[in-house]
Amino acid sequence: MVAGLDAVNWSVVLNAGTAAGYGPRLVTDLWRAEAAEAAVRTLRRVCGVGEYLYPAAVELLPVMTLAAADPAVPVRALLVESIGEIAATAARAEALGRPMRLPAMASLRTGPGPSAVSQVRRAPAASWPSVWDRVVTDLCALLDDPVQPVRRSAAVALAQATGRAEEVTRLLQSRCSTEHDPVVAEHLLAALGELATYAAEPRRQEIVTWLQAHLTPGEAALAHGDPHPSPPEPPSDLRGSASESRGSPSGSGGRAPCGSSPEPGGWALGRRRAAGGSGGCGAGVAARGARP
Repeated sequence: MVAGLDAVNWSVVLNAGTAAGYGPRLVTDLWRAEAAEAAVRTLRRVCGVGEYLYPAAVELLPVMTLAAADPAVPVRALLVESIGEIAATAARAEALGRPMRLPAMASLRTGPGPSAVSQVRRAPAASWPSVWDRVVTDLCALLDDPVQPVRRSAAVALAQATGRAEEVTRLLQSRCSTEHDPVVAEHLLAALGELATYAAEPRRQEIVTWLQAHLTPGEAALAHGDPHPSPPEPPSDLRGSASESRGSPSGSGGRAPCGSSPEPGGWALGRRRAAGGSGGCGAGVAARGARP
């Protein structure tokens, strides 16, 4: 028996399209090479779609995280990536005021009125913050994993650890100093920039200053093949009222490096697009920028 499976409430692990129930095989398939990728895709769908987080996320995320740490699972990086996507779904649902609920088909199947379906909605919703907090701790441990794609996916997923921004940003900074793989280092820097917007002052400004020192606009421009980068523009945090005195809404006298997002992460790396693209300006630069 896989650890944690006996604690899963399988009555809420439902196919979002048909409301058909899933059982433990959905998780145990993660250890079967021929079925593992399909299992990850299904786990992703039963935990949430679009702007809705489903109760299955509360039940399955701890088990998924345990599986992601097991070298015997052949799709660990993909699994960690899916965990981050589920957390992003939860953040979107919260931002839009969407309540956690079972898939719509489950409600149609059971009909209106009190039912097991309505009873299971409330408890998982209250449990999500604590479940995600435990998962964040496990994701932090995966930053030391010997497998490069797992470390990369863990860095991306940790950008969703907004409730522990100060703690996680310090860990990301520390890992940037020791990470020798440039792709992983790029994603560590990107996650650091993303989380900086959720850190309180003075920590937020500390991160901005640190990012300035570890990834200069000139290096970012060279990564794009521009041998003559424009003079750097500091982040909006540091421009103060200078932009107003120049009479430009953006405060840019020339081409702003990497799009000059007002957020620390956007200035340092070019904010990752919502469509899921990789970190913008950081590609190929982290090996030079993330120095001890």
